[in-house]
Amino acid sequence: METTSNKGREKMCVNGYMYTRHSTTNNYRHWRCTKRGSGCKGRLRTPVDTLEDPVSVNVHNHQPNEIEVQVTVARVSMKRRATETRDKPSNIYQGVLQELDGMTRAFLPQEATCKRTIRNQRIADCHLNQQE
Repeated sequence: METTSNKGREKMCVNGYMYTRHSTTNNYRHWRCTKRGSGCKGRLRTPVDTLEDPVSVNVHNHQPNEIEVQVTVARVSMKRRATETRDKPSNIYQGVLQELDGMTRAFLPQEATCKRTIRNQRIADCHLNQQE
């Protein structure tokens, strides 16, 4: 599953681990675990033209966390909807919330935080559109 990071970089989720794209060579994309700040050496390699058949290069120093992956995907979905629609933040939040299971909902940031993120995304998007 592919998504984007807070900085707009490619992010990939595989087996409960999240990776950000590190580099690209002629044949492969190289990905690093998002927990590398905690000392994780987990890495992944995929062919340049597809995200299929990822190959693990190093072992992680932590357990996979599928809930964290689902929360990240939900937050990215909220941000995407904020830029693509003019729906109210509360409607966007409720729409994403309905797609989640109970355990993932429990780990989602508070509603007020999510709504603020949606508003901030719109402000950032508006500034980008003005610069173009």
